[in-house]
Amino acid sequence: RSQTEALKLRGETRRALMGAVFFVACRRMGVSRTHEEMSEIVNVSTRSLSKAIQTFGLHAEENPLLKSQLSLAERMMNGLSIQEDQRTEILGTIQDIFKSPDEELEHTPKVMVSGMIARVLCHDKTKAEIRGFLKDFSKHSGVSVVSIQKVMNGI
Repeated sequence: RSQTEALKLRGETRRALMGAVFFVACRRMGVSRTHEEMSEIVNVSTRSLSKAIQTFGLHAEENPLLKSQLSLAERMMNGLSIQEDQRTEILGTIQDIFKSPDEELEHTPKVMVSGMIARVLCHDKTKAEIRGFLKDFSKHSGVSVVSIQKVMNGI
């Protein structure tokens, strides 16, 4: 191995890969654990764990667009208070929408993913709560409130 490859497997990356193996195994066996639980167990950030989990994303390997969307969604969801069922719904929606790598999209991938996340997280909120959430989420995601709302209404 080259020195660069060896450095990639040291420290946090190695622990993150171990956590990813356990995370994927738990999910496949029907005993899901949250990203936060698993990152705490292996002592890495949830972002590192999320990146490592993508290594095992079997559905996304054939579709680079889907892989990048799932990666983007995981990064956006970090730092948000998301329940595991919401995370699963968001990732499932992304997999449904980005089935074909050749499909033409109305919005940029970042806008699409932001809208899907917001749609799931705003499900049981009042209009006032949605406005407040979208304002905060817009800052978090780097996507305008108007763009997020367009995707939320279009899905």
